[in-house]
Amino acid sequence: MSATKDKKDEYILLEGSTSTPSVSTSFSTQLESLPLEVETPNFHSWDNILQEILEVVFQKLVEYQDDSSIQTILTCRLINKHWKSIADSVMETSCLSMFNKVFEFELSSHQGAPIDKELSSFIPSLEVVPQKGYRHGTNLLEKVSCPHFLLDDVVQGSPFPSKSVIFKGDEERNGIMLPKSSFKDGYHPVSVLKLVGNIGKTLSSAVFYKVTFPSPYFAMVLLNEMTNLKALLFTQVTLLSVGEADFGKKYKLSPLPHLKILKLHLTYVVTKLRAHSGSERGVTFNNWLTESYGKTLTHLEVYEAEYFTRIPTRNNFVNLKVLTIFHACNFTIQNSETLPHLQKLSLFYLADEDGDILFEDYSNFLQNFAPTLVYLKLQLWVDDVKSEESDFSTKIVTTFPNLNEFWYPYPRSRKDVAVLRYFLERFPKLTKLNLSWGSGMGMDVVEREDFWSVCPDLQRIYVYSSSNEQEDAIVTYRKTSKTQRE
Repeated sequence: MSATKDKKDEYILLEGSTSTPSVSTSFSTQLESLPLEVETPNFHSWDNILQEILEVVFQKLVEYQDDSSIQTILTCRLINKHWKSIADSVMETSCLSMFNKVFEFELSSHQGAPIDKELSSFIPSLEVVPQKGYRHGTNLLEKVSCPHFLLDDVVQGSPFPSKSVIFKGDEERNGIMLPKSSFKDGYHPVSVLKLVGNIGKTLSSAVFYKVTFPSPYFAMVLLNEMTNLKALLFTQVTLLSVGEADFGKKYKLSPLPHLKILKLHLTYVVTKLRAHSGSERGVTFNNWLTESYGKTLTHLEVYEAEYFTRIPTRNNFVNLKVLTIFHACNFTIQNSETLPHLQKLSLFYLADEDGDILFEDYSNFLQNFAPTLVYLKLQLWVDDVKSEESDFSTKIVTTFPNLNEFWYPYPRSRKDVAVLRYFLERFPKLTKLNLSWGSGMGMDVVEREDFWSVCPDLQRIYVYSSSNEQEDAIVTYRKTSKTQRE
C-alpha cells in the first residue's frame, strides 16, 4: 500500500510528530485475509473492499482508543479518497457520540469537568499562546499554536479528520510569553479569528477548555463562524465583559441550526479587571448561549446550575431529549415546565443548603417529566430536601409509565429505603435499578428488601462504586424466586 503524500492530510490527531505512521503488521494481515471478490484481473483488491467492511474495521480501531490504533486509521485514510471519506465519517460519528456521555467532575473541589480522556485523545488540541498583560492574559483566546498547513489563507476541506478541535489554555504558564524556540517544529502562532474564519464551517464539534474570551463581541464573531456545529462544550471558560454587563441584548448570536449538544461547565463573566467583586458566575454567558441555541438542542448539560436561570420550559427547549443538571437551585426546581420530548433526566446534587428545597417542589419538578421519561438518575440524598417522612408517600403521586432505568444512591438509613420504595412504586415498567454506593447500610439491603414485588418487571439490580455509568458494577442481583447475587 502506498499512502498519498498530501501535507494537509499528514496532520495527526495526537500531539507530536506530523510524520506519517506506518500501518501495523497485524492490521495489514487481517485486511489481506478478508475474502474479496475481484471483478477483473486488473482491478486492485484494496479499492474493492466493501464500504461496510471498512466501516466495521475503522470503527474497531476507533474503539481501541490507543495511539497505535488511531495512527493506523489516520494512515489508512491516506490510501485513497474512498478510504479517506469512510475513515473521516467514522471518526466524526465516534467523536460526536463521546459528547453524549456525562463527563466526570471533581465535585469536592469544584474544579469542573476535565476533558473526557476519550475525547482529548481523539480531538486535536490547539493551545493558546499566552499574552502579556492583566490577570486573565495567560489563556486569552487571541492566538493559538498551529501546524504549518493551517496558516494558509484558504484551507481545502476539513483539516481535522474528526471535524473537531479543542481550544485549550494552560494554567501553568502564569502569563509568561513563550519564545519562538519553544514551539514545536512546524507550529506557529496564528490569530484565532483568522483561523476560525478559514476552518470554522468545517467543524461539527468544538471544545473550549480553560480559555478566556477577550470580549462578548469576540465570542459572537467566533461562534457565528461555526455554522455547522453539532456539539459544543465550554469548561472553565471566562468571558471578559468590561462595561457591558447586559451584552446579551447587544450582541446577537446567529442560530446554529445543526447544534444538538451543549455542555456548560464552570463559566465566568468578568466585568472589572481590578476587583474580585467584578467577577460573577456565568449566568449571563449561559443564558446568552441557551437563549440563542435552545430550540435546536436535544442534549443540555449544566454544571453549577444555581448560576443558570434559563430554566427548562416547553418554549425554549422544544426538542430537548436529555437534560443533565448539577447543583440545581430552588429557582430551577420551582419554575421548570413539562418538556414534551424529554427522555433522560439526570439530577446531581442540590445547590441550596440547610434543606431550603422542599420535597414537594422537588417531587413536582420530577413529575413534570413523568409521561415521557425512560431514564431517571437522582444522585442526591433525601436529607438534601426539606420534608417530614410521612409526606413522602403523598408527594410522589404521578406514575412514570415508560421509565425502564433508575439510578439512586445506595440507602444509608431506613428513611432512605422508604423513599426508594416510594419511588419504585411509581415505576411500573422498570427493568433496571442502579444503586451508587456510598456510606450505605450494608450490602445486604437488596437481599432484605423485596424490591422485586414493588416493580414486577424489574430484572436486575446493580450496585456501583460511584455514579459513573462507564464503570462495571461491583455487585449484580438478578430476579429469581429468591434474590440471587451474581
